[in-house]
Amino acid sequence: MAGPFLIVGTVLILFAAFFVFTFFSSASFILNLIIIIALFWRIRTNLSDKDNHKHYLAAILLTALFFIYSGSSFAKSLLELGERLLISNITIAVALIYLFAHIAYNAHKSYPYFKKKIQKWAKTLRKEG
Repeated sequence: MAGPFLIVGTVLILFAAFFVFTFFSSASFILNLIIIIALFWRIRTNLSDKDNHKHYLAAILLTALFFIYSGSSFAKSLLELGERLLISNITIAVALIYLFAHIAYNAHKSYPYFKKKIQKWAKTLRKEG
């Protein structure tokens, strides 16, 4: 019974070790650390607002999908740009979480506005047609 848990635990430890190694091995450790601290501060302030955790959960899902499909041309080019700028994958992941959370927040907040606009536009089309 302990077999699957041992395998998963070992894989998680190796995965974490790989990320720590790639994070600390680059010459731009200070740059990555500054970016992560700044994003952490912004994310913490955003999460203090009510119901913003839903947007961050969606952002984590979208970021995971981004890294799952990192073989695509867009994702590959973005990750190569990060490598050229000496930005680690962890920093890119945190920045994508922050970006996707704000996209999700704006989409969620603008949905009622666009819904009213479309209903108003549909009424005018029905009157004319």
